[in-house]
Amino acid sequence: MVDSDPRVTAMQAAPHKAMHCRQIISDETLHRSRLYREILEPIGIEHSLFANISDDQKVIQCLVFYRGAKQDPFTDRDVRFLQLLEPHISQAAAIREQLRQTEEIQHSAFSALESTGVGWALIDADRRIISGNNVARDLTRHETGDGTETLVIGTQGMIDLSGQIRLLRASPDQNIALLHGVFPSGRVLPVIIVRNDMERFASTIGSPPVETFTVLIATQVSADDWPRMEVLRELYGATRRQAQIAVLVSAGHSTEDAAEEMGLTVGSARQYLKQVMAVLGVGTRGQLSSKVARLLVAS
Repeated sequence: MVDSDPRVTAMQAAPHKAMHCRQIISDETLHRSRLYREILEPIGIEHSLFANISDDQKVIQCLVFYRGAKQDPFTDRDVRFLQLLEPHISQAAAIREQLRQTEEIQHSAFSALESTGVGWALIDADRRIISGNNVARDLTRHETGDGTETLVIGTQGMIDLSGQIRLLRASPDQNIALLHGVFPSGRVLPVIIVRNDMERFASTIGSPPVETFTVLIATQVSADDWPRMEVLRELYGATRRQAQIAVLVSAGHSTEDAAEEMGLTVGSARQYLKQVMAVLGVGTRGQLSSKVARLLVAS
């Protein structure tokens, strides 16, 4: 339907320029167009005020205001008013697009981390959680207060996260800290704290920089279990956690033992077990063990 819009040529020729339809086309041209006959006229629209806020001549990103046939046409005064607003609207659209692209990149990166079993959490300088994945939530504790969540890592010999953040902030040349934390299962896992550089992104979207830190927790998987887990993931699309607990339970581990091995709460382990049994189409642990064994032989 865009091809039948008689305003398109003017929009493409004059990006960021506000105008009303009668400045560029006649009543006869508008009324003859398919756009008017099939869309605008049936709902009573006669007048339009618009601006193309796209810099790309191949793309039209248009802000349009409409008025009905019984309303007054748009005037040059309306055009001047929209022209004053246009730079701000264009900037808002550019910021929105930058955020969308950044979110897509973050989603891809975080999905990759999730598949490798790396826990990540994005926090501010006060340990308030901005975002994080399931692996990190399974391995850490969150303290809630004043409507916010703060991240707590480890149990015995707990990592002083606030202290590490203070050290990173006080050392301009140091952007990363590598530590080890003792987790509820008794496992010792490496923890990486990274001070993020937000200056470039902040300058791009025209907002003040926000100081954030990324916390990464590298979980460990038995080398012997890895090939068997991959069979489940490749053949059935099981997640890493689902495949891991399927292998452990099939080997005779209780849910409690599997939870401890995986660094999870018992409740989380039960949930993963329930999910993988549904994925494999089995109803009992015996059926699960039998199916996993057959899959491994077949592989």
